[in-house]
Amino acid sequence: MDDGLESERVLALRNLEDYRNLRKLAKPRSKVIIVGGGWVGAEIAAGLKLNDMDVTLDFPNEILNEK
Repeated sequence: MDDGLESERVLALRNLEDYRNLRKLAKPRSKVIIVGGGWVGAEIAAGLKLNDMDVTLDFPNEILNEK
């Protein structure tokens, strides 16, 4: 699937393989930006933060999961 991503360090999360690729890149103290404030983005951000990563959650609304 061509998702327009041009870097190996920019990932879309669609399935288990994508998650596994994220875990390979996400090392303690690494900086991660999650784009999207839905449930999946929030859960991924929380999990990465629990694993000692510097996480920024970027979303357009005032609160998480707002439509």
